[in-house]
Amino acid sequence: MFIYSTCSADVKFNIFKDIKKGDVPRAAGCVVIAGKANVANKNLVTPKGMVTEISDDDYALLKNNAAFIKMEKTGHMKADKIKEDADKMAAKDMTAKDNAAPLTKAKVEESGVVVKDDSETAVG
Repeated sequence: MFIYSTCSADVKFNIFKDIKKGDVPRAAGCVVIAGKANVANKNLVTPKGMVTEISDDDYALLKNNAAFIKMEKTGHMKADKIKEDADKMAAKDMTAKDNAAPLTKAKVEESGVVVKDDSETAVG
């Protein structure tokens, strides 16, 4: 199973074993879904999406996690059995960015702030 993400940071989900009614939930471990979408890497490449491969068993437990369900509903994560290019998957039908994505000049200017280029600022 492949989990596609447009989150700017890695997300760690706790997963719990199936329990009988009245039992206390016990953690079965955790699943970390790769983030770093919309964040420039050391080669100055800014990916639109990331992909993480997990086992079918982990996915069966993960799809019961309320936080993961919410991220799927908001379009920040998507599960698929087929591996595809993460950037293409993100561009298809996923939410482009989360609120943790770095600000761009255009986004800052939307709030009425004037952003000057290097050529417009003088030092000294």
